[in-house]
Amino acid sequence: MKKIILLLALVISVIGLNAQTIGSYVVANHAHYDLQYTVTKLSPAECSVKCINLTSESAIDVISVAEKMTIEGVVFTVTSVAASGFEYIYSARKIELPNTITTFGDRAFYYCKLATEITIPESVVSLGDKTFYGCPLTEVIIPNGVTKIGNSLFELCTELTHIEIPNTVESIGIMAFKSCKSLTEIELPESIKTINDYAFSDCSNLSLIKCLATTPPAGSRFIPKSLENIIIRVPAEAVELYQSTEPWSNYDIRAIGTENIEEESITLGMYPNPAKDNITIEANDDINTISIYDVYGRLQMTTTSHQNETTIDISNLNNGIYFVKVTTRNNETTKRFIKK
Repeated sequence: MKKIILLLALVISVIGLNAQTIGSYVVANHAHYDLQYTVTKLSPAECSVKCINLTSESAIDVISVAEKMTIEGVVFTVTSVAASGFEYIYSARKIELPNTITTFGDRAFYYCKLATEITIPESVVSLGDKTFYGCPLTEVIIPNGVTKIGNSLFELCTELTHIEIPNTVESIGIMAFKSCKSLTEIELPESIKTINDYAFSDCSNLSLIKCLATTPPAGSRFIPKSLENIIIRVPAEAVELYQSTEPWSNYDIRAIGTENIEEESITLGMYPNPAKDNITIEANDDINTISIYDVYGRLQMTTTSHQNETTIDISNLNNGIYFVKVTTRNNETTKRFIKK
């Protein structure tokens, strides 16, 4: 009986000790900033990090996070950036993180207005909502293992020009890339299944989405109406499926490898675009034939011309996206227009 009582007392003692240890923290002081490391798990020994004090009034080059930290005599591995951990850290240009971190909490780097360099460690598998909201990042590589791009993850990252998304990401959250005005093209992996509302809202310069998924990702309002001329490129075997699936069917769907379809050897002008009743085509050579196709590749009308400029009546066409193929004696090219 005494052994049972002693054992029970020991278990209670350990539980009590654990309860006191979770949430314990230590503050590491640096020249211009302080970092707080807080115990999040006992077995294995893990802790989170956040910046609690930034004393520099001018810009500092780097904030460096430790890989391990001793708290109350125990060595803990730094595995997460706490929610709002570096929120509103205006003065740091670069934040260095160890390759032990697996999780970024919500708003982890929210409005780090000078931080052009925040490299996501390869160990990271979870990115919280609004993690990089408002950061001046220019390039981002999301590591393998991440399965979700959270809501507003890169919202207002107006300097972002390039992002690499691994073939583990299955969903893109609401407003994930909203107002990424420097983003001109993006490649979505084969693993992508869902793109949520307004994912690319106000991405005013986005002109190309290359989607490697053979099944069109679910979603209905991820491309704003202002991007009606956006080019969508998909695997060749999936073109017809995308062309018959909304909202993808509303856009220029063609096989990957034809991204530069409008880089023609013929100098071709076409106006107005969008057009209502007539469209005028100008070329730098005499035109032989003009053919108009719908988004499914079906021929709608064809005409001949022996001049370098001609006007075509399109009033009988239904509203939508069409393609004009122009041939001359030696070349041909295709341009897209919208009938409204």
